[in-house]
Amino acid sequence: MDQDYLVEAVRRKREEQEAAEQAQEQAEKQFTIDQFRSVAKAVADATEVLVRFLPTLEPKVEVKNFPKQIDTSKEVVKAVKGLEKTLKPQKVDNKDVIKAIADLSAAIKAMPGHMPRTEAVSVTNIGEVAQTLVEGQKKLTEALNKLELSPKITVPKPTVTVQPTDTKGIIKALKDVKKEIVDKPVPGTPTFVQDPLVRFTPVNMDDDTSIQYYSYIATDGEFYIRKVDGSGAYKTIRFYFGKGAAAHDTAWTGRAGLTYTMWAA
Repeated sequence: MDQDYLVEAVRRKREEQEAAEQAQEQAEKQFTIDQFRSVAKAVADATEVLVRFLPTLEPKVEVKNFPKQIDTSKEVVKAVKGLEKTLKPQKVDNKDVIKAIADLSAAIKAMPGHMPRTEAVSVTNIGEVAQTLVEGQKKLTEALNKLELSPKITVPKPTVTVQPTDTKGIIKALKDVKKEIVDKPVPGTPTFVQDPLVRFTPVNMDDDTSIQYYSYIATDGEFYIRKVDGSGAYKTIRFYFGKGAAAHDTAWTGRAGLTYTMWAA
């Protein structure tokens, strides 16, 4: 119960504050309107007085130092009469000025007491604006597509001229060096004869009995089978040579029936 009462009190307080703020805002607006109307009325009244005054205005010209006696000479009399005519008061025509002020007064009186308020703005040509944007985007895309973003750069082929060099002397000198190295060993250096079998690689081995067989093959397909016979009073070593991987396999299968010779043969 106390909670409902508190909520109701807060609601009433808020409504009172909103009403007071609205009343104050309305009073300020009314005060501004009244001031505007007061100023407009003062300007209109002053203009109306000025309009009534101008028709009665007749400017007068008075000559205070006009001579009391005038020479009877004709020239002097003529000049004075001309001066009198010039100094004669002229009536001023203020019709245009009066009409302009009267129009101004009427326009001021016709002014509204407050400025009109625009509630909403409506745009009716949004379709035309969208179409214009689409066309502009299309033209921009076409212009960008026409840009040359990958220019072709052609570099002229350089011309390189190499002067011919006489290498005969260099070749002869290299040959002489080779001859000295190969044909003439360095003094004090022993001369070795290369083993012709060094290029062969072991493949098969049969050493279970006193007669043993070993096969070897080179990268070019050449092969040999070495037979070590220990069945006699001393061991003998004989060789069988051939070529081809298939021939090697066949020879190895029938190794016991092959004819073996000495290395020198």
